[in-house]
Amino acid sequence: MVGSEEYFPILWGGDSWTVYQNCSGAAIALSSNTSCSVSHVCVTGGCNTSLSGGAVRVTCGCLTTNDSVFECNCSCQCGGGIYACGSGTCVTVGNSCIYCNCASCHGGGVFADSQACVTISNSHIDGNCATGCGGAATICNNATGIFCCDTIANNHATGYAGGIMAHCNGVVYIIGTTICGNRGQYGGGLFAEGSSCTIICDSNFFGNCATTCGGAIYASGGCLIFCGTVCIYGNCGNCPGIHLNSSNACAIVYGTVY
Repeated sequence: MVGSEEYFPILWGGDSWTVYQNCSGAAIALSSNTSCSVSHVCVTGGCNTSLSGGAVRVTCGCLTTNDSVFECNCSCQCGGGIYACGSGTCVTVGNSCIYCNCASCHGGGVFADSQACVTISNSHIDGNCATGCGGAATICNNATGIFCCDTIANNHATGYAGGIMAHCNGVVYIIGTTICGNRGQYGGGLFAEGSSCTIICDSNFFGNCATTCGGAIYASGGCLIFCGTVCIYGNCGNCPGIHLNSSNACAIVYGTVY
């Protein structure tokens, strides 16, 4: 899919289009200010053996996708499902599923880097894995990740953050979202570090597990901001709820956390 700033290609799969991607690159790759809209498409079997982004790789471009599925893709680097990088890069996902993707490094489902913005709403991020950190998603290096009315479940990381990792000035919004059944070494549901900022509003953390510490949330740095009603229950690990492990980490509560 190629284009320029003025060209906006649209791929619509009707009731069911499946893109089987078995070569050494992402099925959907956008760069150089390309814009693309994708609907009703299933991207499966992608294996990027040379770069980040198993199913989707967006570097300096914009992708909008609705009612689509990204499943069983992998990357030898970051972003087994979706990889977004660069200033001006935006990826918007609605009413879709991102599941069973795998990254050899970070961000099993989604990886956002270097000022990119990824917005995922009314979607499921399920069963993804990362050999490094962020089984569901990693947001880092001044990137922004917005998760609104999503279910983030059953993801796994060998390292930190079975669910979402906020790292190195990354900004994460978790709004009306359920984070459950995720597993990682530290921060089963969420791991925050560096100068990251994570805003959590009207969301639930339950059934997450940390093999070491911070069953629901682990923060070694950055700022956690809670607003509305945030429910944290039934998580497991040493300090199964919220663990702040550094004087560089802070938590600000504007609503109710229980």
